[in-house]
Amino acid sequence: SVVAFSVLIFSQTSYGKIPNHPAGNPDFLKLSDGRDLRNVKVSGVKLSLSKGAGRDFNASAREKFEKIRKESKEIEGYPVQWALMDLDSGEILEQSLNSNIKHFGASVSKMFVGAALMDKQNGSISNSQLQLMADMLVVSSNSAWTDLQRQIGGGNADRGREAIQSFTQRMGYERTRGFQGWFGDIHGNELTAKELVHFLYDSYQDRYPGADVVWKVMHTGRTGSSRAKKYMPSNIFVGGKTGTYHG
Repeated sequence: SVVAFSVLIFSQTSYGKIPNHPAGNPDFLKLSDGRDLRNVKVSGVKLSLSKGAGRDFNASAREKFEKIRKESKEIEGYPVQWALMDLDSGEILEQSLNSNIKHFGASVSKMFVGAALMDKQNGSISNSQLQLMADMLVVSSNSAWTDLQRQIGGGNADRGREAIQSFTQRMGYERTRGFQGWFGDIHGNELTAKELVHFLYDSYQDRYPGADVVWKVMHTGRTGSSRAKKYMPSNIFVGGKTGTYHG
């Protein structure tokens, strides 16, 4: 299997009450329109901030990590690509050699569907759409994903794909194909690590309408406890979107 993920990490004590930082802000899960994500249920459970799984990062795990990190910075076309960005400054601190290589994104691309919906509706979202957004990003519901893509297109999936493609290109993610399925002869669901961190930066910095909704819902995700969250300490807030495909 191949696994892809984007991840946001915040210390529980590093920041004061800053709206877009989950650490130290008890109102982080309140949206700008006053709705509270803690009142939204997914699979019968109210949303809450996601944290690291706290697994022991032992010597064996560290050795594997250091090997991947070293090889990904030296070997052309390495299968693992990544980028590390400071979301306050927008500076890429470190990255793999080919961080702009396309990978199949699987469910990671659901972030772009959520963002394109918010952009199309100028930051407005109905309660039913908020529920679908939560289902899509928190437990990675595929039915919510395709439903929202159709809604972006006014009930037409192809027009939804076109709108998502237009959004990603306008935002400057030139190599990103954030829609699900095919749009004409363009295959969707193709992402790069480098453009993903720029998308996270744009979401954190509110650089498209309704970015706060996507940003905050991503911090309530329940997937990734054996992957992105695995070795993160349990006092660290973790946000983002995982994706997996087999083959």
